[in-house]
Amino acid sequence: MIFSIYDLIFLLSSDCFSPYLFEKPHRPSMEEIRRIARETSLAIMADSVCYFETADFSAEGIAGVQQRFLAQLETSIDDTDAIKKTKRLIRILENVDEQRTLAENFLASTCAHLYWLNTACLTQALDDILLGIAAKVEPVGLTTPAAHSLDWSAIKVLWQNARSEWDGYLKSITAEVPDGLCSAFKHLLEDGQALDFIHHWQQVLNPDERRYLMAFLSREGEQGLAINPRARDEYRAMIHAL
Repeated sequence: MIFSIYDLIFLLSSDCFSPYLFEKPHRPSMEEIRRIARETSLAIMADSVCYFETADFSAEGIAGVQQRFLAQLETSIDDTDAIKKTKRLIRILENVDEQRTLAENFLASTCAHLYWLNTACLTQALDDILLGIAAKVEPVGLTTPAAHSLDWSAIKVLWQNARSEWDGYLKSITAEVPDGLCSAFKHLLEDGQALDFIHHWQQVLNPDERRYLMAFLSREGEQGLAINPRARDEYRAMIHAL
């Protein structure tokens, strides 16, 4: 199934799904994100009643909505991490393909090799700074507790039981494909939180250590994915978004 920025905006605007898309550190910003997403949703619909007949699905139309939505977030919200997470979610919905999955798996594996000090699996030696970083992130771990326990049936029940006025509006404008938002939400839960542990690593590191870690991960990707330019480009974008 093909997803777009529109699906993410609707999900972020919802009372039902939005709490699951951001971890606790981001949630103070959630109300403002939800407000902006609702304003954008209304602009997309322009007083029409069917999303699939109304929205501009051209590349230019989608890009324009995305640009305006992100610009409003960056103007209204003083929360860099939440904005970065939103951008990561956008990339996940935009890039449902094997190259993005390959890049994500490579990044997760590289982090695991650093975490477990598997030097034989890395192209760079671990200096004292990287060893210090590994020691700092050791208590944090390689996974992030999240809402992955929500399987398809649980997601469907969650949506069916959504009772707020706004969620009712979303159901009405997407009625022609009633499971569409559920599918987008499931995809984000499965893929959108796989690298969130890196955000938690960054929280226990000082700014110099964070930059050093990102530079190390970047170099590993440049060398490890050199024979696959598309996956390498996806990897670069992931590093940039962290």
